[in-house]
Amino acid sequence: VPPVIVIHDVPVIKQRNGHDCGPACARSLLMFFGKPLVGVDKALRPCPRDGTPPDRLLAFLLTAGLAVRVREGLGLDDLRAMTAAGPALCPVQSHGEGHW
Repeated sequence: VPPVIVIHDVPVIKQRNGHDCGPACARSLLMFFGKPLVGVDKALRPCPRDGTPPDRLLAFLLTAGLAVRVREGLGLDDLRAMTAAGPALCPVQSHGEGHW
């Protein structure tokens, strides 16, 4: 496993429970870009079983005024190049479950 490389000083927001990684990531990005943290939980409505769907997270971040690009199939080098301009939010699979 390659080492984790932190490129930007994005605030770390802890999850409140086991299924709200989407809202925690949204709060981190909003804080990083100086946006208000209003309405995160109401807009994202994380499900206890499935968490936050990607399309709902994307729509919220766009509504909050962030410029968002969706990219798929990136390798580590692609991700390094893309994050040179700003932070990235990446879904990952861990122990059979998705996480942000």
